[in-house]
Amino acid sequence: MQETTMQDLRPTLRHARPCDRDAIERLMRRSVRTLCTRDYSARQIAAMEREFGFGRLDEALILDGTYFVAEIQGAIVGSGGWSRRTKLLAVRDDDTGLESDLPHPPPGKAAIRAVFVHPEMAGRGIGRLLVRAAESDARKKCHDAFEIAATLTGVPLYRKLDYRTKGLFSFGLSGDGRFAFVLLSKRDGEHGLRPAAPAQRPAGPDAESPAPNG
Repeated sequence: MQETTMQDLRPTLRHARPCDRDAIERLMRRSVRTLCTRDYSARQIAAMEREFGFGRLDEALILDGTYFVAEIQGAIVGSGGWSRRTKLLAVRDDDTGLESDLPHPPPGKAAIRAVFVHPEMAGRGIGRLLVRAAESDARKKCHDAFEIAATLTGVPLYRKLDYRTKGLFSFGLSGDGRFAFVLLSKRDGEHGLRPAAPAQRPAGPDAESPAPNG
């Protein structure tokens, strides 16, 4: 009899709870430090975490009830959600005025936020599942347009989900160059787009790229 592994099991979605925060942040850091190394150096990632708090969860997402986790046998293997607030990334402001310099979604647009997948579960449709769940939930609140600030690593997934690139922005790092993000957006009905069917649990591996984003 063949042994069943986590890779063979289907994830389930639920709303994140405050008690999940530590586990989610561990997942976020592991995802970025593993999956994003194809597009950023280890020094860039470490500097982004150290100087701007990248990899920390914006707790407002949980408190607003707009953040989800994907679980397999009680283990969190992915997370992601959306926000109506005027913020695309959770980064530390300190006294730099950085927050005011970030691109903000226009009124009426929902920001897809903090989509991360466990490195060992990448490519199994979990990122796609989380994004579609976030979009579906936002539509229930009368949002039909979406924006996301994605890492370079996450861009292929969002393009497969009909997001279009609007531009790039980046953060200057002390001695380590810059850390770039890609701003993408989509609107239901634009260019013939229709709302995707409600998110289904992935049946197995697919061609999805991992999707770490703030």
